[in-house]
Amino acid sequence: MIAIIIRDPWGKDPDTVCSVLADRALFERLRPIVIGDHWFMSEAAMRYNRSIGLETPMEAVEKGLRALKGRCPANGVYMGGMIDVVDMHVTKKASVPSNELAGEAVRQYEGHGQAIAMAGETDAVITCPDSPKELLSQLLSLEERFLSEGYTDTRYEEE
Repeated sequence: MIAIIIRDPWGKDPDTVCSVLADRALFERLRPIVIGDHWFMSEAAMRYNRSIGLETPMEAVEKGLRALKGRCPANGVYMGGMIDVVDMHVTKKASVPSNELAGEAVRQYEGHGQAIAMAGETDAVITCPDSPKELLSQLLSLEERFLSEGYTDTRYEEE
């Protein structure tokens, strides 16, 4: 399981994540979660759907995003077409950020990423890079490392 931290919810990070996680096979192999604010991910999902020619109602987009209960990775679905979001509720749908709010968002996102990593709830934490190509490269690199080490995550499998 890999946690992806959104570092700029007002920038292109949510769009970058949505475009890369649209690859269902990659998604199901790596089981990513996104640490950020659900509202920004919803907006990015709508933009992504429009960019590929889908006029998707917001209700359908909302079904493709899932705010994790208790901000806990164990509550994720981890299947293609469903992006699990650790909704930090920091930005409160602010359309224009203040420097203070933007800084607070990053501090909370990164802090939660560190906390779940230290608790052993995720295998890796990465900060969203500037482009989809860079994010895909980081994810594939982690996957390659996990495969070469013979790693299998069985923590959250059903009995």
